[in-house]
Amino acid sequence: MGEKPKRLLVVEDEETIRESLALGLDDYGWEVTEAATSCSALEFDVPFDAYLLDLSLPDKDGLWLARQIEKRFGSVPVVLLTGYISPQIKKEAKECKIGAVVNKPFRFEELAKVLEDVCEPDLTN
Repeated sequence: MGEKPKRLLVVEDEETIRESLALGLDDYGWEVTEAATSCSALEFDVPFDAYLLDLSLPDKDGLWLARQIEKRFGSVPVVLLTGYISPQIKKEAKECKIGAVVNKPFRFEELAKVLEDVCEPDLTN
């Protein structure tokens, strides 16, 4: 399996969580790049294979960032992290074409599975 690792941008303002995500997901074959804000996330000129966005960021929220990423790069796999999932958040995430919403806290194997699932092409269509 000499497969090239998938590139993931993790956008999380809490440094310890961001570093933990980078280390944990590296174990699942992800090449992780980190950003602490929505604005810093938008500094990258090429799309990543997937995006892991915190809902609550200090400048603009993860939903706003997901819209900006789609405007720039088209449809890309996005997973939203939040401490609280409400029907409103689920509705907004669907409108932003976010592939999945994951509640904190989570286990890395569950998060890695969600990321793989949103990156797989939908073979039912």
